[in-house]
Amino acid sequence: MADLPFPDGFEPVGSPLGVGSTAVVWLARRTVDGRVTALKVWRRPLAGARDRERFVREVRRHADLAATSGHLVSYTWAEPDADPPWIAVEPHGRALADVLADDGRPALAEGLVWGHDLLLGLAAVHRAGAVHRDVGVGNVLVHEGRAKLCDLGLSTVQGAATEDRAAGTPRYVAPELSRGASPDARTDVYSAAVVLRDVLGEDLPAGLEQTLTAAASVRSEDRPADAAAFAQRLARDAEELGVALPPPLPPGPRAEPVAGTSGRPARRPARALLVGGLVSGLLAVVVAGAVVLTGGGVLGRGSAGGSAGGSAGPRAVAGGTPSVTGAGTPDAATARADVAADGSPVVLPPATPGRCDQAVTDAAPVARSEVARADGVVVGEVRLFQAPDGGEVCAKLVKPEGSPLRGQETHLALTLCGQGGTCDHDWHAYRIDAGPVVVPAVDGCVSWRVSVLDAAGQWSVRDATGAWSCP
Repeated sequence: MADLPFPDGFEPVGSPLGVGSTAVVWLARRTVDGRVTALKVWRRPLAGARDRERFVREVRRHADLAATSGHLVSYTWAEPDADPPWIAVEPHGRALADVLADDGRPALAEGLVWGHDLLLGLAAVHRAGAVHRDVGVGNVLVHEGRAKLCDLGLSTVQGAATEDRAAGTPRYVAPELSRGASPDARTDVYSAAVVLRDVLGEDLPAGLEQTLTAAASVRSEDRPADAAAFAQRLARDAEELGVALPPPLPPGPRAEPVAGTSGRPARRPARALLVGGLVSGLLAVVVAGAVVLTGGGVLGRGSAGGSAGGSAGPRAVAGGTPSVTGAGTPDAATARADVAADGSPVVLPPATPGRCDQAVTDAAPVARSEVARADGVVVGEVRLFQAPDGGEVCAKLVKPEGSPLRGQETHLALTLCGQGGTCDHDWHAYRIDAGPVVVPAVDGCVSWRVSVLDAAGQWSVRDATGAWSCP
């Protein structure tokens, strides 16, 4: 490996993880503190302003995207001016290519988790209006049963002109790209479908087989529109097969795009939130413990009290891995999206039914807020419950008696954020309600965001936010 460049201040841990024409990927240990990282090392210095601009663009794109999803390998820091230049990212186990080569295909349930994880990471890329362009088993990492997508070096904005439209690993490149078509979300979907086929094999249950066949169709219009739609179909197949998909992994904190020449990771301070009144850009208004909602739908002011709201068929993700929006007053408006950019619902796998007084022992109702009305009838309510010691708050999103949606299988999205910006989510199609979701809280201060799809497939509520009991 003497001919491969390696930056000062690091020592390699084993052989390279991957070798390409532009860069080499190593597992490396930083000598100053022993920190182990995955290090993408350029094979030669950057040649002028254009190369440096491309390097910085990749770093910024990676930093922005990885901060939105726990299924993209987290960027930590970079050195464009080093000789050789390098980017450090979070290490996450082994490449899927090596796992398949060494261990063979996993059991169906485990493979479905890996595939769904991959699609959640790719969905974050698509939500940002970008395409990955190099989805393959070499760019999926697996660790402790969970998968993450890596290497955003070829990613680009959807619709952008590119000199090499068919870039990527040949086996996973969508056929239309070799005919001169431009990369888009559906070309990434094709690549992901081939990866899932490599993982799951050929002898599959009928529903899952149909999903993968459509996603890898030579006709791009037959494929799901983007990775979020593909993930939704795969989650449905998993549910039909009795496979419980785990909650999404939480994203890490966003690092500064480029660290200069210090060799040290740089963190962006958490965005400061103004509280106690209206904040430009926020949708929540807090009024002395009562609730005012603004945003998608005709919204009303909540009242103290509320009811336990027990109902048939609820599902919950309480106790799952939370996401984090940042420190300070909770702000559900900044939590990860539950509605994709194209308006399709993002879903989490359904989980165990429950009530708030079961999810949080002896939790009592403290507030209820109407989230929207249709023809004068309330179609949804956020119902809040608090632990006796005030340390936790639980929420449900309920289609109350009289709602025209009650009893119909429609998508409900509920995000609840509390102490330290910790958020819990439940996004799926339900007949009665979503939740319970539970977060730690200081004096009950929580923020939420909700979306409700009606029976016609239109959003009667979209990204409506509110807060309760915050200073």
